[in-house]
Amino acid sequence: MIQPLILNGSAEEMDNEFINAISGPVAKTTSIITNMREYEVAAQEADKKSKAAEALKKEKDDKRKKSAEFVKKADDAEKTGNDEKALEYLNKAIEVEENEKLTKRINALEAKLGQKSLFDIPQNEGVGESVENNDDNQEENNEEE
Repeated sequence: MIQPLILNGSAEEMDNEFINAISGPVAKTTSIITNMREYEVAAQEADKKSKAAEALKKEKDDKRKKSAEFVKKADDAEKTGNDEKALEYLNKAIEVEENEKLTKRINALEAKLGQKSLFDIPQNEGVGESVENNDDNQEENNEEE
């Protein structure tokens, strides 16, 4: 709190010494008021930054939780042998939050799925029929010539 300035003296003393008497306290008061304004502005900015940092932290925590949920679902899917579904969940997790461990796990799972697809060729695609048909067509063409 700023104390009021009280001056005592005759009218003649006030006329002669008034400016000198108040110049020091006025300068001091002006400095204090200026510093209070700067402090209030700095406090408001710090409050805004604190709220922004808090919001950023909350957003990061939410992303981490959501990513962890997808990873858990991927773990469950992988335990049941559904690697395709596990890969889907891991891709969703990495969309939410970039993570080197997730990237490595996705690469490993893709490699595992890639190996499966090389050896698990479906049997009923008519591959044998087309070869036999081609041989018959070639024989018919040869006989016509």
